[in-house]
Formats: sequence, structure tokens, C-alpha cells
Amino acid sequence: MRKSLLKNIFLSLALFWASLPLIGNSLVNISGNAKGHEGSTIFLMMYSDLYTKTLSQAASTSIDDDGNFVLSAEINEIEYVCLRFDHLNAFLYLQPGKNYSLQMLPLNERQSVSMNNKTKVSYLFTSLDDDDINKHIIEFNTDHDIFFDQNYELLKKMAAPPGSHFQRKLKGDSIQLKPSLRGLSNQQKLAKEVSAFAQAMDIKYKDVDNEFFHVHRKMVVADLHLQLKGTEKTLYDTYLKSTAYHPKCPEYVGFTRSFYDKYFANYMFKWNDQTLIDNLNKGDVEGVMSLLKKDDFIANEEMRQFVLCHAIYETMNSKQLKKEGSYSILDQIAESGINKSIKDLARAVKRKMTKTQKGFPAYDLALPNHLQEVIKLSDFKGKHVLISFFNDRCSECPSELSIISQMHDKYKKHVEFISIGLDFKNEKMSDFLARNRDFKWTFLDGSQDGSLSEEFDIYSLPTFMLIDPNGNFVNAYAKKPSEGLEETVYSIFQKKETERKGKRRVGRK
Repeated sequence: MRKSLLKNIFLSLALFWASLPLIGNSLVNISGNAKGHEGSTIFLMMYSDLYTKTLSQAASTSIDDDGNFVLSAEINEIEYVCLRFDHLNAFLYLQPGKNYSLQMLPLNERQSVSMNNKTKVSYLFTSLDDDDINKHIIEFNTDHDIFFDQNYELLKKMAAPPGSHFQRKLKGDSIQLKPSLRGLSNQQKLAKEVSAFAQAMDIKYKDVDNEFFHVHRKMVVADLHLQLKGTEKTLYDTYLKSTAYHPKCPEYVGFTRSFYDKYFANYMFKWNDQTLIDNLNKGDVEGVMSLLKKDDFIANEEMRQFVLCHAIYETMNSKQLKKEGSYSILDQIAESGINKSIKDLARAVKRKMTKTQKGFPAYDLALPNHLQEVIKLSDFKGKHVLISFFNDRCSECPSELSIISQMHDKYKKHVEFISIGLDFKNEKMSDFLARNRDFKWTFLDGSQDGSLSEEFDIYSLPTFMLIDPNGNFVNAYAKKPSEGLEETVYSIFQKKETERKGKRRVGRK
């Protein structure tokens, strides 16, 4: 028995030590330099869903006085990620077990920075392993750029409708065609060139042992064929039928989205009895799926659920569809979808559709105040909350906050006031509050959460939002204090006072 016990202990230890390299290999380190952004916070943002472009914060750190930063994260598969700082974005791939070193480049003179976090910043890798996904993709992208340059005129002609001004303008252009392309239509010429490019890439990269890269490469070529307006069957058979679902690959998500874009628009008119629309409006997943099974291009359950989520997202503003039915379908897929990726997609689509809608939950932020105490939005459940977003460079913010100060004195009994500072540059939040001692409500430092602008869809400052006692939106884009916000807050205050007095009278009886 003792021998058996020792043997089991030995085996357990052996398995533990054997697993350590696997655990260690999932760690990714990113170091870099972002000169000119010293003191800013840099966030590592990962896509929880590429289709809806939903990002979540994985790590953050401050850029030091020399512009250097180091970030680390655990990942189990190749991830397409975003490094975000000062509303700038650098996109790259991370591979488990790799270390990355980057040099951020300055913006060019035509680029500008905005609150919507859409400005891309270029960077250079200071080194890359030979088997790294970024190295393969950079090399392939160079091949693709060469192909594009060589076939630019043909691509332009294919992009312009026949007989258009653009086509007529190009008529006189002299294009040096290969002998094998002479006498062919533009469609045929480009199709032949795309096929030749695809074959050349197959040969060049046949020894690369990286499935993610090959899906990326295949989908880039698929997109070229999509521009050729190839038949749906050819596109499906060549690029989708035998390709596994790859929700982490941007090129795969982009191509499948483009391919299925028109599907539900067509389906809306395919059944005269509106069976599909009725099933959607009733939230009948099984009824919708039985109709989708009729289509040859949605060959398996996984793709059907993807297409259904896609269709709901793309038709969210359709007057034919009732949002309640769509929400119900998304909830059902999120609960019992075919796999985690599809479930995550359903949740992300619903979140994207409802995240600032009246009656739906607001993002439960958790941010430090000037005493470094973490305050959550959910801490204020039971009271209405007025949130104001501002920073120290916003010209309107001081005057609007001064009006908020007056409102706070009047209505603080029934309304909680929270102001969130975003991207303070000229001074610290504590210094700002020291200069404004009349601001006696809750102030939070939003620089620690890279998701705030997206979760609350903040595109300009100041922005004001009203949350109900259950944590749901009353108004995601309320009026500014100088434009009549007090009327809304006053009505809430009056209602609460009436309820309070009513309860007091009942108590006296």
C-alpha cells in the first residue's frame, strides 16, 4: 500500500512538473517605447468578439519617463490585440509563449486623434522569432501589396460599374498585359491573376506550420475573389465549406461577414407569407433554424447560428423586426449555442445592440477615487445616478461642472452625482479637486479603464448620462446642464419627494 501511495505521489509530481512548461508557454510579454506619451497609461485590449469589435482590457501599465512600457498577459491561442494609449491604437498578433518588443512611430501630419479611439499608430518590431505569426503575416502582406500594385488598374476597373465615368476615364490607360491575358475580359484577366497569386502563395508558404496563418492567407485571397463578383457557390465551395470556424482571425471574420451580408436581406423577401420574419419576431429559434437549413450555403449548425447572430446585428434597425424577438433569440443562443465562440458572439451582439439603450444595464465601472478607493457603479443601486465624463483639456467642462455643483446642492438627497475624469494630461485629479473645493460629489479616475469610451460610446466631452436605481440607462446622452439637464433631474427629485411624503402620511394613519 505504501509503495502504491509513493507511486501515486511520484506520478502526480511528474505530471505537475510536466505541465509547468505548458503553463509558462502561455505567457506573453510586450515591451516597447512610445516616445512623446510619457506618463500616459497604455492598455492591452483583447477582442472578446471580433465580429462586433468588442474589446476587453487584459492588462495596463504606465509609460515611464523615458517612454518605455512592459505589459504581460496569459493567452492560450493566437490573439489579435490592440495596444491603446491616448486614444491611439496599435494592432498586432500575440502568440503564446512569445516576447515582443515594439517601437511606436509618431503620427503623420494627416492623422488626428479623436475620442472614438479609431486613430491607428504605426510601429516597428525590433525583433521577431522566425516562427512568429506576425513575421509570416508581414511577409505575406508584402506579397499581397506587390500583387495589388501589379494589378492595380485591373482592380480599379473591376471596382467601377460598367459605363461609369471612372471606367470611361480608364479606357485610354495603357495596361501592359501578359501575353496569356490578352483577349480576355477584365473579369477573366483578374481571375487568372488571382488564381496564379493563390497558387504561388500555396507553394511559398507550404512549409509554414501555423493553421492561423494559412486561414489568414486563404481569406485574403477569398476577399480578392469576392471583389471579382464570383458566384456564391464557387466562393462558398472554395473558401468556406471546408474551412473550420475561426472567430479569432480578423480576415476570416471579415470575409464571412461580407459573404453573408446580403443573406437576410434576401430572406426577408423569399417567403411571401413572412414565415421567417414572424419566427424572428416571436423569438422562435427552432423555427428560424428550420428555414435556414434550406440554404445550401449554411451547411452546418455552427454556421447557421453565426449567420443568425450576424443577421440580427445587421438588421437591428429594421422596422419589420421586433427587438424583443431578436433579444430573445440571442439570449437562447447565448445559453445553448453550439460552442463557446457562438455563445460569446450572441452575448456580444446583444450587448452591442443594447449597451446604451434605455432600460438596459449600464457598464458596471469600477474606478478609484482621489483616495484610491475603488468605487463601483453598482454601489449606488437604489438611487438615480448622474454621470458626467470630462477631462482637463475640455473647454466646456469647467462651466458645466459648476452648474452640476449647484444641482448637487439641490438634489443630492435623491440623486447620486459622479464625475469621471478621462485622460488627464495637465494635472492630477487630486490637484484638480484641490483647485475646485466646491465640487463635493464623487470624482473617479477613468484613466485606469481602457474600455470606458467604448462601453459608454463616448465620442465627445463633456458627456452626461442618467442611470436609474436598478443600474439601467434612463438617458445615455442627456442634455448638458447648460441646456436643460436640471429639468430632468428636478422631475426625478420631485417624484422621490412625493413618494417619501406619501409614505410618511401612510405611516401616520
